[in-house]
Amino acid sequence: MLFDLHVHTAGMSNCARSPYQEMVDEYVKAGYGGVVLTNHYNFLYTVPYGGAYWASDYPKAYLDEFYRARDYGAKKGLKVFFGIEVAISLPKCKYAEFLYYGITPDEFLRYADMFEYDQKGLFEVANKCGAVLVQSHPFRIQQGHIPHDPKFMHGVEINCHAKFLRDEDKVRAFASEHNLLVTCGSDYHINFQAGCAGVDFFENPIDEKDLATKIKNGEYKIFIK
Repeated sequence: MLFDLHVHTAGMSNCARSPYQEMVDEYVKAGYGGVVLTNHYNFLYTVPYGGAYWASDYPKAYLDEFYRARDYGAKKGLKVFFGIEVAISLPKCKYAEFLYYGITPDEFLRYADMFEYDQKGLFEVANKCGAVLVQSHPFRIQQGHIPHDPKFMHGVEINCHAKFLRDEDKVRAFASEHNLLVTCGSDYHINFQAGCAGVDFFENPIDEKDLATKIKNGEYKIFIK
């Protein structure tokens, strides 16, 4: 079953252009079995930094977008699993992004201030929840992204956003050097990106926890169109 592990929708990610309905419809057309909705979650979306949400309201708004997409996906035959692309500020990178797989909405609410953590803190949350923490697009130097501490992540991502280099060889070499997982996603923001990348699971993931287990066990092949 094909899954895109890195998807954004306009209802929560300001840089996305496609509402959740269009996203679901496009992935159904592309023959995917599911997606992980990994909308942006970071301090820039909060009122003190010019964003739309007070910190107390932000988690609910984030989950509401997921629930809408999940329910619409169920009607259309597409699994929409919960995920997060959280950004934190680090000494060498003021906007470092990481993907969570296998965290549930209830667990997310327990750690709703995660964008204030350091990388080690994010990693500890992932381990407490039985989740997987993957660094997004670790070689996207055009936006200031660099590989971060391999001790505090489970994997790195081959990112197939159309505007940036995939750096697949660099990602695989870094993963091999540090014994990390390699995942893949399109970084979907707009319709034409649907179907360009993801992973092909050997067996269908049942839910977020099962998806995380399958990722940890390497029960998939990388798919790049």
